[in-house]
Amino acid sequence: MSGQSSNRLGAPAALAGYRKQFLYTLHEITERGARVRVEGLEDLDILGADDDVVEVVQVKAYDRDLTLTHVSDFLERTASLLRSNPQLRGRMS
Repeated sequence: MSGQSSNRLGAPAALAGYRKQFLYTLHEITERGARVRVEGLEDLDILGADDDVVEVVQVKAYDRDLTLTHVSDFLERTASLLRSNPQLRGRMS
């Protein structure tokens, strides 16, 4: 597959991911009243009263089952964050 073809296939997938991330962010704000930061430590950071990050969220938009390969980077980053902030929560949506 040429680079041009793979770029065309990648663009719709990227747009679907951004759309899901945007809609998920709106849900957190409107339904949970969350204070958020987009593209902070992760796709979405949920902020506490002092603007500290209390939860990190990785938003995935796959049309097939996720495997450990798909989530291993997020798990490694979250584990690293937990070393300095054991109260932090991590979530994948």
